[in-house]
Amino acid sequence: PGAAGACDSTDRRTSRPETRFDAWRSAATILAENPWVKYTSARRGYVSCELTPDAWTAHYRIVPYVSQPDAPLETPARFVVENGRAGAERSG
Repeated sequence: PGAAGACDSTDRRTSRPETRFDAWRSAATILAENPWVKYTSARRGYVSCELTPDAWTAHYRIVPYVSQPDAPLETPARFVVENGRAGAERSG
């Protein structure tokens, strides 16, 4: 049996994503070095999970900026783990 998980590892020491990204390795490098990671982003956001008897859906939600109120909320990635199937699959 396999397991899947969703997490948000946002660095909250600064509210400027462009500053954080300069200090981090590129997304391509992170994905290449960690084959079990399906998605990464240096943008500010969170993971919202929806759980049903049939599936676990993780919605990765981000905003393009945090310097002003009312930034539009985006969903750049969504993953689903179906009941009885190992692993997360990208959805939509």
